[in-house]
Amino acid sequence: MLGSERALRSGVEAYGSDGQKITIPTGDSVRLKMVAVAFGAQPDFILRGNSSASLYSFSGSSFEDVMAELDTFLDFTKYLDEVTQFASTHQIISDGGDWGLLCKYLLGGRTFLDDGKLVQLLENRWTRLKTDARYLQKK
Repeated sequence: MLGSERALRSGVEAYGSDGQKITIPTGDSVRLKMVAVAFGAQPDFILRGNSSASLYSFSGSSFEDVMAELDTFLDFTKYLDEVTQFASTHQIISDGGDWGLLCKYLLGGRTFLDDGKLVQLLENRWTRLKTDARYLQKK
């Protein structure tokens, strides 16, 4: 993935499915997000990188849930930006997967409410949220 980052930052030529050349911006103002999905990974995990691009890794099952909730590209990239900001200012304890993080984000009205620097994210909150009548009405 880091090789991809170097190539994108150096102005690699890219082409769309129609064969047309795509101009990829270069320079320091470009924000890259690298997303890895580990289908079949057990147990679920959260991994963040220390590259100049943001690295986000998901298990296959947590990625499917994130994409089901954040079903547009703009919603998904806003979530990734919010995760980056939140993770840079909080110590996060998670019992696995991105479900606790997604649940906190959704319960905060699609933002992370600041409720202390140490945050515990529990996967069972996601299970409860998916069956909550108020949550289902908003969908």
